[in-house]
Amino acid sequence: MSNSFSLQYQLAEYCRTGEKPPESSLPDNVHQYRMLVFNIIQNNLKNALPVLFHLIGKENFQKAVHLFLKKGRVYDPQVWRLPYFFYEFYQSNQFPFKEKQPFLRELIHFEWLEIEVFMMPDETIPEITQQGNIESDLLIVNPEIRVIGLEYPIHQHSVHQISEKDKGQYFVSIHRDIHDKQVHFNEISYPHVLLLEELLHNQQPMNDLFHIYEQFLPLEQAKKETLKFLQFAMQQGLLLGFQWK
Repeated sequence: MSNSFSLQYQLAEYCRTGEKPPESSLPDNVHQYRMLVFNIIQNNLKNALPVLFHLIGKENFQKAVHLFLKKGRVYDPQVWRLPYFFYEFYQSNQFPFKEKQPFLRELIHFEWLEIEVFMMPDETIPEITQQGNIESDLLIVNPEIRVIGLEYPIHQHSVHQISEKDKGQYFVSIHRDIHDKQVHFNEISYPHVLLLEELLHNQQPMNDLFHIYEQFLPLEQAKKETLKFLQFAMQQGLLLGFQWK
């Protein structure tokens, strides 16, 4: 290992851990450099995870970032992906303070997904039309979408008001509008998740989707609920329209 590379490695490790500054450095100067690096990373995460920051407070957030910087690993040079590695680290590690909120990991994941969907590569959108028969024409789903299951309703309420009694099963769709590229959230049910997954894998008309709701409801009610959701999905941009003939 060359002396130059060795010093760079020592400086990088010191910036991460705060331990063993490079031998040829001036302690005061290298400390200031480490604080600059830390502040850049902390501000990036603070801006990416604003709900988490306001929930746990500045002091606890700093502790979390210090521990992540010291022991976490980042495998991608793209700065916008840093919150993902923060989330990944805390998936397998305890937060450096008492967890009064059992949903912190879900919250980080939820906030990260908004970034991921906003930054995701443009998907190929087939030719579509808004004129069609919802019962018999092929429906085109928005491919720029993610669906997440949650144990806590962090999408519904202020996180300060959520407690263990709210624990349950929740589903949320996160999609990017194909026109203005803004990210939108919608609470959906488990049958809606199955409907969206079916449409993502295979373009179909409504008449071919009844079988999903039939697992839960009689046929006529299944038809009504399927139509109701598809109309809602059209309005919200989850469905883009009909296949151009």
